[in-house]
Amino acid sequence: MLPRPLIILVLALATASCAARIPWRNPNLPKEQWARDWNGCKREAGGGMAAFHDDDSRTSPLGEYDRAQTKRQIDAQMSMCMRELGYSPISKNED
Repeated sequence: MLPRPLIILVLALATASCAARIPWRNPNLPKEQWARDWNGCKREAGGGMAAFHDDDSRTSPLGEYDRAQTKRQIDAQMSMCMRELGYSPISKNED
């Protein structure tokens, strides 16, 4: 079973991704492909972070720091995955 903090993080990312605009673009692929690729990258990035969470992280004085570090690592892995699939980030000025 996944540790509770990891489940919360994955749910938060999933919720945020549903409400957010599409932050990546690949002009060579249909827009429908974005969701499949994003979800695949999300699974890949989130799966590797399970070792960074345990039940003690909620009560640890460094728990908040650990969660922030994990989020940065997941974001970096997501970025790398999307770039490897040929996507480029959309800047806020390009909306």
